[in-house]
Amino acid sequence: MKHFKLLGGILAVIIGCVFFCAAQQPQPSPAQTKQAQTVALAEFKEEFDGTALDSKKWEQYSLEGGGTIKVAKGKLMTSGASGSRFGIRSVQTFKTDKFVVSAKVASVAAALSEASGTPTGNAVLVVLFDNNGVNRLEWIVNTDGRFEAWLMRDGRSERLDDKNLGTKEKSPTLGIARRGDDYFFMLNGEVGMQKKIKNLPAPFRVMLYGFGTSKDEWEMVSIITPEQK
Repeated sequence: MKHFKLLGGILAVIIGCVFFCAAQQPQPSPAQTKQAQTVALAEFKEEFDGTALDSKKWEQYSLEGGGTIKVAKGKLMTSGASGSRFGIRSVQTFKTDKFVVSAKVASVAAALSEASGTPTGNAVLVVLFDNNGVNRLEWIVNTDGRFEAWLMRDGRSERLDDKNLGTKEKSPTLGIARRGDDYFFMLNGEVGMQKKIKNLPAPFRVMLYGFGTSKDEWEMVSIITPEQK
């Protein structure tokens, strides 16, 4: 299983590539680089430092089943029923095909024991491309440190990873970035996988959840886009 390394400054490189670099193009001149860097970026950031979910930014949302939400001590805590996909979704719809989305997981565990084997929980960062979740990308970290990447398109699911990505980090920061049809799946700002996926819509929302009885704690969400007009 491939384990990610922790490399400082990599996220800054990814942000630069997403917003300022053109794929398969010659290296830009200093003048072109200076002009590109005048592009205004906006960051939507949430650190869950209140005592309740900010209803102007987030709403409880379920792809399936129900659960509970709690905000306390700088963390969002989510817990669902068996078989559920319950969490929170951004109220705002972002309208761009260039973005960097990241979310820091404080902890993830399974709430219920199983008759055999080790119970598995997971934390899921989701980019939703519609209002009902039929079209979406999911980047998942499981309690054993293994990652999964999934594309759901028109109700059909496709696993994107090679089942060989993992981490020993107990509090990882998950990330998904997009530059047109190029998508980057990240841990702590380092790219673990890149995929080309065509014909996904530009408008998107962000969702956080844990499948089934997973008990998740989230510390932060960041969404970086070109300045929204």
